Amino acid sequence: IGVAPEAKILPISLNMGTPGGKSIDEQIPAAVRYAVDHGAQIINMSIGSNKTSWPQSWDDAFAYAEQKGVLIVAGNRGSGLTQVGAPATIPGVLTVGGVDRNKQISEGSSTQGISIAVVAPSTDMIAAAPGNGYMLWSGSSAAAPLVTGVAALL
Repeated sequence: IGVAPEAKILPISLNMGTPGGKSIDEQIPAAVRYAVDHGAQIINMSIGSNKTSWPQSWDDAFAYAEQKGVLIVAGNRGSGLTQVGAPATIPGVLTVGGVDRNKQISEGSSTQGISIAVVAPSTDMIAAAPGNGYMLWSGSSAAAPLVTGVAALL
């Protein structure tokens, strides 16, 4: 709302860690296709993984988004990884890095690399929290929504 107040948001939740549910590897391509089919022009994926590769099942969904002219924006790193992780490693994804208040790479939450296209603030960001509250949030997943908002303005 603070970056692109006229943008419409289509929230899509991923069910992570529920026993017996679909795996994240199945949910992500389904969510991307759903967003594209329901009019999304930009998809923010404030998620990361601890691996640089991605399941083959993602290829068709991300190519589908690209063919429909939908931009996918993603943070760059999952827990325990020191390099850019999927989905930010997928060709065509706008990969976001994070910087701290001193405009330096945010050591605890972002990596460096040639695949990072743009950086945004990622340290001590204010985010909505369950129960109508707010919390501090850090990481390239916090920077990605800012970049998504700027892309919406463009």
